[in-house]
Amino acid sequence: MHGWGGSLDSFMGVARNIQNHRITLLDFYGFGNSEHPENPLCLDDYVEAVKEIIEFYDMKNLTVCAHSFGGRVAIKLASQNFPYIKRMLLTDSAGVLPKRGLSYKLKVGAYKFFKKFNITLKTGSQDYNLLSDVMKKTFVNVVNEDLTPLLSEINIPVLLIWGDKDKDTPLYMAKIMEEKIPDSALIIFHGSHFCYIECLSDFTIILQKFAEG
Repeated sequence: MHGWGGSLDSFMGVARNIQNHRITLLDFYGFGNSEHPENPLCLDDYVEAVKEIIEFYDMKNLTVCAHSFGGRVAIKLASQNFPYIKRMLLTDSAGVLPKRGLSYKLKVGAYKFFKKFNITLKTGSQDYNLLSDVMKKTFVNVVNEDLTPLLSEINIPVLLIWGDKDKDTPLYMAKIMEEKIPDSALIIFHGSHFCYIECLSDFTIILQKFAEG
């Protein structure tokens, strides 16, 4: 399951390197070739969509592999004891709220101040600013949900693979997940937020072994 702004293409390299397994890739609503929502969505909408796909194709004994935003969906799905999933690999996953420094608080304060006078400041990342109004609201709904309380409710084996230079979901988030998820282990790659692409060969070897475990 791909990250925010991505598509199933981002996992194509992984899929081509996995042997003797049925691989299913998907585009989340609003990304790739999937339809764009007419109204803002929340994380539960994405979770329910994945459930429907799994049940429609009668998938069982699944190993879920998810990156970044896809990890949010996977975490919430696994915390609900969805019976078709036997194990989960999260790579540079989102889900833990970031630590907010002074710079962030000043930006938020400035935004709220100018908003009172109907003055619009250009804020947010370039990716966010390019989103449609509906997807901007969807993004806000998703990123503001803290999944940390759900981590302890996951009762399947979870493997965490992280890039040590990840700036989007820093390594401390992986360590929180490792601490909170009962049956989990952390592998650290030398890489960024996309370490599964940068270290494709090692990543797919580990994923293959993990899926066969």
